[in-house]
Amino acid sequence: IGHLHETAVHTPSDATLSTQVNRRVMARFAGGDTWFQGRVAWENDDRTFAIAYDDGDFEASVKRSHVKSLLPGQGEPEFDPEPAGG
Repeated sequence: IGHLHETAVHTPSDATLSTQVNRRVMARFAGGDTWFQGRVAWENDDRTFAIAYDDGDFEASVKRSHVKSLLPGQGEPEFDPEPAGG
């Protein structure tokens, strides 16, 4: 998994994400500092999101503050290769 080089994301309104199952997003896996690409699988009753990450990982409850929608028309964000040993 690479690290986000440039962020092509924005913090969406509540309505934007909640109505967009399968929306392409960046999310902080396990609440860490690094953002990873994935898709919204569903919204939970507690207003968290289930995220299916592109690398195959899955989280059932990601805080809204840890999810950012990719901007339409911006393409995929650029990633640097993962450092050796990381």
